[in-house]
Amino acid sequence: MVNQNTSAHTAQSALPNLLVRVVRVFIAPASLFDALRERPVWLDALLVTIVVGLLVQFMIPAEMIRDAIVSGLPADASPEQIEGAERMAGLSSSFGWVMTIVWPLLLFTFLAGLLKLVYGALLGGPVTFRQMFSATAHAQLINTAGAVITLPLIRATGDLRSTLSLHLLVPELERDGWLFGFLQGLSLFGLWTMIVLGLAVSRISPKVSATSAVAFLVGGYVLVKAVFAFAPAAG
Repeated sequence: MVNQNTSAHTAQSALPNLLVRVVRVFIAPASLFDALRERPVWLDALLVTIVVGLLVQFMIPAEMIRDAIVSGLPADASPEQIEGAERMAGLSSSFGWVMTIVWPLLLFTFLAGLLKLVYGALLGGPVTFRQMFSATAHAQLINTAGAVITLPLIRATGDLRSTLSLHLLVPELERDGWLFGFLQGLSLFGLWTMIVLGLAVSRISPKVSATSAVAFLVGGYVLVKAVFAFAPAAG
């Protein structure tokens, strides 16, 4: 009994600190999610995403948000329309601060619930919501790093839609077309996040192969981006 308790305590204490976990999600995700399977912590990883998001939001000038909204007006826009757009820019900035805090929690909850439903309830895997939430919060650190890396590009171009996405491979595409919007939505960091999250699922649930989990998550990500690309194309 003493040996079993000692082994259990050793397994729990093997969870690396936050800094090591941030590094491992990039270079050794398999070992990270093996540890998180036993101790599915998530709060500190969630706070990193929120704090970094707030810092990125702070580094984007309010004038850039205003110019982005006003530039969408027709060339013959009236002074009233311009004034309304400027008010909208102010509201958009305030809303952005709120969503930077709320959105990660909503997104992680949705993804963790979906993964628990698919790989737990439907496929009968030994997974818990807490494990999937922990995996999601840590995989999202890749997207968080992407936001930091993309920030200088946004500030340099003055374009809030600047991203490191697949549209960069085909610069000759028309910017108003559906294909451009679709490829612009396929962020390299977003795809990387889904791949790592698929790997996490396979480490948490031994019944699931990494290939099938990655295919499910990347396929879902691509489908969502394809659907959302129709909105600007239709406009």
